[in-house]
Amino acid sequence: GEGYGAAVLRAGLAEAAARGASAVWCNGRSPARGFYEHHGFTAVGEEFVIETAGPHYVFVARL
Repeated sequence: GEGYGAAVLRAGLAEAAARGASAVWCNGRSPARGFYEHHGFTAVGEEFVIETAGPHYVFVARL
């Protein structure tokens, strides 16, 4: 809630773009869906469960 996650995400996206990536994806926790969508990601497919971490979505963003 202090902006550290957003700062790390922005830095990672900038680095991926600088290296020529046109898109990125990640497995993100379902409760964090709003965070990812706020930063331009779209949930793709159905929610799934990682046994050790709980429910997730695949999130995709174009750079």
